[in-house]
Amino acid sequence: MSKIITAVFDGEVLRPHTPLELKPDQSYAIAIDVEGVHSRHITVSPKVRFGKPCIAGTRIAVEDIAVMYLQNKESLEKIALDYNLSLASVYAAIAYYYDNQEQIDRRRAEGKAFAEEFERNNPSLLQEKLRKLQGEGAN
Repeated sequence: MSKIITAVFDGEVLRPHTPLELKPDQSYAIAIDVEGVHSRHITVSPKVRFGKPCIAGTRIAVEDIAVMYLQNKESLEKIALDYNLSLASVYAAIAYYYDNQEQIDRRRAEGKAFAEEFERNNPSLLQEKLRKLQGEGAN
């Protein structure tokens, strides 16, 4: 028998609108409307971070959270505390990342490749001056 129950997540607990009649030692399937969580905590605007998905009300991109968590091994709790974010928004960012991982990783790789090519084609004036000074000092 299937039954649809609506509930609200208050940041800590999933609270159903009507009492649930659950039996001990029985499995239950739960489907969650992640889009509602995404739209409440994640925004995309061409005016903010060039259209990268960001935590609502901030310029902190989903990919920034993913890098801190997955590569830098920072806990989600520490990220929330360090950047004055709600824990729910940080978890929503990670959920959004996993739901859109291929697209976010591809865009990040393209940005990195562009930056590397730009640096190769446009050397720093300071680096050029240092090279000249080092070359003059060798003579």
